[in-house]
Formats: sequence, C-alpha cells, structure tokens
Amino acid sequence: MTQRGTTRNTQDRTRQIHVGAAVMLRPTGTGPELLLAQRPPGEALAGFWEFPGGKLEAGETALHAVVREVREELGVDVEAIELMAQETHLYPHGLQVVLSFVRCTAPTGTLQPLDGQAFRWVLLAEVDPEELLEADRPFIRRLIDSGGASGA
Repeated sequence: MTQRGTTRNTQDRTRQIHVGAAVMLRPTGTGPELLLAQRPPGEALAGFWEFPGGKLEAGETALHAVVREVREELGVDVEAIELMAQETHLYPHGLQVVLSFVRCTAPTGTLQPLDGQAFRWVLLAEVDPEELLEADRPFIRRLIDSGGASGA
C-alpha cells in the first residue's frame, strides 16, 4: 500500500486505487436529481463528470472517505447511509480503480467548489453515462434504470 489508498503491482505495472463515490440524490417534482462534479482542467481525465468523492486514506472506510471528501471538495456535510455497490475498472493506461458507491444524504449548506471543479444537479433520467468517467458508467446505468433505488 502506498499513499492514500494506492497499491502497485510490480509484475504488470498496474496501479490500484480505492475510491469512495458519494451518491447524492434529492427529490424534485419531475424525479430525483443527482449531484455530479466535473474533473478540473489539469487533472487526469479532465472534463469528465463523476460522483463527488476520492481516494480512501489508510485505515479509512468508503463511508468515512465520502463524508471527508465531500466536505473537502464542496464545503458541505453529508451523512453516509449505505454502501450501494462496489465496482473495479481497469483503465488502458494501467490504473485499476476499485470504486465503492455510497448512498449519502443530500448536502446541507451551500455548495462551494473548493477544489476548482464544477458541479451540477441533474435529473437522474437525463444523465448521459458517456459524460461520466468510464469507471462510473456501469453503476450509473443501473442507477438510472432503477430510478435511484437502493442497491443499484
């Protein structure tokens, strides 16, 4: 294990990171809205949308990580409710991402882009999976199909 939830496999040069992804839905009259963040310029995969969250720190659970990351990225508090799913995705450049999707309460307070990223609420039914990171696409498709139901 290297820093912040990263491991290396020296045989095949695959690097693995563990990430907590906050799934925050809020009800509206036309269906649930989902909070998404956009990867900022200068970062890997800049411009793609993703679930707010980030790498797990040593000894940290995904539920703790999403609460910490949302506070650090957006300046608001959420409560982690449940682990909805876990996915593993290997990118062509050798990064393997183990994603833990965690249902959270809608944030309290005013959202602030503390890491310089854009964010938006979007109707779940209108989310285009192709705008999200590859690693998020299988989960978001299931979440859309379920209308935001638990256990996507």
